[in-house]
Amino acid sequence: MSKHGILLAGGSGTRLRPFTNYVSKSLLNCAGKPIIEYPLHTLQQAGVEHLTIIVGSSFSGQIMDYVQEGARYGMDVNYCYQPAPKGIAEAINRCQRYVGDKEFVVCLGDNCFEGEVSFDPAFDGAQIVVKQVIDPKKFGVIFCHGLDNIQKIEEKPQVIDRKFECWVITGCYLFNQQYFEYFKGLSPSARAEYEITGIIERYHQDGKLKANPYYHFWHDLGSNESIAYANDFFHSRKQLW
Repeated sequence: MSKHGILLAGGSGTRLRPFTNYVSKSLLNCAGKPIIEYPLHTLQQAGVEHLTIIVGSSFSGQIMDYVQEGARYGMDVNYCYQPAPKGIAEAINRCQRYVGDKEFVVCLGDNCFEGEVSFDPAFDGAQIVVKQVIDPKKFGVIFCHGLDNIQKIEEKPQVIDRKFECWVITGCYLFNQQYFEYFKGLSPSARAEYEITGIIERYHQDGKLKANPYYHFWHDLGSNESIAYANDFFHSRKQLW
């Protein structure tokens, strides 16, 4: 598995105000740990040794002070600054010089995976971790007839087409170096961001996309409600990793 990884922690956390008026959302508490500990753990389990953390908010220094050079995580950590929120795809593109010349793992800084994510080491292309949820409209979604037969990919669809299986794209991916060529042809979306689903769609069009199902607890910790939900889940389990 890849030894290089990217963690996106540059968001301003507008959905978590007023708390994020004073502190980075990555350092807010969830079940006794700062939120950033969850993606760091996921990347550790994936075998990442060289990690780039993307920062961008006015509290970037707080993240850098907390993680530092990464020694306690068994990783070498460096930082990349994204001055404006132009989307996940644009943030990843900024890290090209840091991720070596092979594949690399990406994890969003507000994603909590209870169990280990897995990728196929023999597959050359992009791999996405997907999960079935009750309300998929808030996420990027793949519609398929089985995960080996993806029909379409949509970002935050307004209508869920029930003719297909519906899986949401979680915030963990593996890309090869083709990512950076695809990004050159990517245009901003209607919300003026470079959408990661646009990159994933290009891999799909070229037959280079693999979707890996995830059956453990996963949650996006981007709102007060989602943090409360995760708190309740881990409290009921009485333990964390």
